[in-house]
Amino acid sequence: AVSAPVAGTPPAPAASPAETGAARALPEEYAPAESAGSSVPTAAPEMKIRTVMVETEMTFGEFAAKHGTDTARLNDLNGLDLASATILAKGSELYVPTQP
Repeated sequence: AVSAPVAGTPPAPAASPAETGAARALPEEYAPAESAGSSVPTAAPEMKIRTVMVETEMTFGEFAAKHGTDTARLNDLNGLDLASATILAKGSELYVPTQP
C-alpha cells in the first residue's frame, strides 16, 4: 500500500494485507509455474520476488533504485500505476524482484 503526497497533510500509514484480512494476489505472470507435466506454456522464466516494507518515507523512484529495479517493473509486479515522485508511507509493503 502506498500514499500519494497531499499538501499540508502527512501520509496516512497503510494497512498491511494481514491487518485488512485481504490477500494480495500476484499478477498471473508472477504466479508459481505449473507442474512439469503441464501443457501450459510459460512465457518467461519464473521470477522470484519478496515483500519489502518501507522503513522510512521515500519516493517510489528512490525505492526502486534502492532495490535494483525500476518503477515500471514495480508498478507491474504490484498492480500499481505510481509516478516516480510518489511518496511511499513508512510501513507500506511492496513486492520487489529478488536479485540474482
